[in-house]
Amino acid sequence: AMEKAGRDLYKRLFPAVSRYFRNKVSVEAESDDLVSTTFLGLLKSRDTFRGESSRKTFVLCIARNKWASWVREQKSARKVIARPDPEDALSAEDLAKSPFSHVAGGREARLLLSALRKLPIELQELLELYYWEELTGPELAVVLELPEGTVRSKLRRARESLERTMTGLASSPEELAGTLSNIDGWARQIREHMGR
Repeated sequence: AMEKAGRDLYKRLFPAVSRYFRNKVSVEAESDDLVSTTFLGLLKSRDTFRGESSRKTFVLCIARNKWASWVREQKSARKVIARPDPEDALSAEDLAKSPFSHVAGGREARLLLSALRKLPIELQELLELYYWEELTGPELAVVLELPEGTVRSKLRRARESLERTMTGLASSPEELAGTLSNIDGWARQIREHMGR
């Protein structure tokens, strides 16, 4: 029964963990590795789960720690210099080329994914948790270990940065308008595509 419960939990949480790493880590083997170590971490820390947050936020906290270690390793391996201005912080694009050569949803979806990867990592992460995982303010606060008020103001800033970045990347005013008018819709479509 214990084993079945473990399998069910894995099946239920796998899509969220996989999506978490998908647009941040470009090499599939590395992404798979991070997913595996996250679930190993979940197994190891099962006893510390006190049910104050959902299993999903709990596993995303673990994923986030694994991701932070991975970023630190990449920085030292590649000698990526963290930029002095925190607003101009390291982006996923600085760490690796894009993992998405094609995505369901065509140009608009690609524009959204590319723009996300150009944002400072912490803003990309916040928006992906918000759009892909549809986490609430309190859940985001748990995963990001920040006060809820801070999360809300960061989210506002992140959405503004995303729009600015998309404006710079769009190849035509139509593409930009089509993406901006329906960010939630494109995000849902990408989420569905990633969940497969």
